[in-house]
Amino acid sequence: MKSCNVQELETLVEDGWQIIDVREPLEIFEMRAAYNAVNVPLGSLEDEIGKLDASKKYILMCRSGIRSATACDILEKHNFKHLLNCEGGILAFNDLNKDTQE
Repeated sequence: MKSCNVQELETLVEDGWQIIDVREPLEIFEMRAAYNAVNVPLGSLEDEIGKLDASKKYILMCRSGIRSATACDILEKHNFKHLLNCEGGILAFNDLNKDTQE
């Protein structure tokens, strides 16, 4: 599994990567989502997989990087090829004092 760090997010998004936030909706209420992240909770990912384009590039993100690694594994099993797990997740992102949006 390939990964990226939060310092690379802005450049990756500018290069066409889409962030998928795999946290649960209650967590998003507590913490702001990064960039224009799409929320697909890990618990719903397999049910929602048909709504994702396997040819696109995705950065998987969660609170700390553990659930997003699991999400990468799930998507890889469904032939998604362009995946990055964001190491440290939202916690690392917030540590950088980046502006986040709801």
